[in-house]
Amino acid sequence: MLILLETPAARGEGVRFVSRDNASGTQRNLRRFLADARISRSDTLIWNTVP
Repeated sequence: MLILLETPAARGEGVRFVSRDNASGTQRNLRRFLADARISRSDTLIWNTVP
């Protein structure tokens, strides 16, 4: 499953690449939604539509 996110984090939270391991609200929600849908990490690819 390809998951397209709009842009990387706008704030200077350190790392600005997409990862479900980042400490941001978006990534926490993404992990929760995927877990609730029982979609495994290995079945997904996350990408920014705007670099």
